[in-house]
Amino acid sequence: MMRVPQTTFSASCKDTDSLVIKFSKLISPNSIIYLNGDVGTGKTYLAKKLAEQFGICDLSSSSYERISIHKEQINFIHCDLYRDENSNMLLCELDYHLIEPWILVIEWPKQYLPIQNCEQFLVNISVLKKNKRSIIIEHLTNSEITI
Repeated sequence: MMRVPQTTFSASCKDTDSLVIKFSKLISPNSIIYLNGDVGTGKTYLAKKLAEQFGICDLSSSSYERISIHKEQINFIHCDLYRDENSNMLLCELDYHLIEPWILVIEWPKQYLPIQNCEQFLVNISVLKKNKRSIIIEHLTNSEITI
């Protein structure tokens, strides 16, 4: 099965916000979103704006916490694995927090998680120019998305 990624270009926070609103409508409960990109590309910004779509307004970088849990209308779990070398431990730690309905956002993923019966998205963010980003969203569990 061929996976067709969706590419969007963002020249501002407003462009990214608009993309996140559209993307959030595709995310069903019990989904994983993997965020890839270099330092400073906007992974945490995208995660924060995504969290806002699900009623969480206090998400910040969890680089030092590794895992942050936000319980509102959905159990929103944000992981920043920048400093993490042992992703096998992560799965053990996460199992306790995956209380339905949940959305798991992972920055700096080292691997895809073998969690059954969940949607998985890969978001790759690249800086093209000072304020221009390329954001590629791939639905890993289905063949095509349209944003």
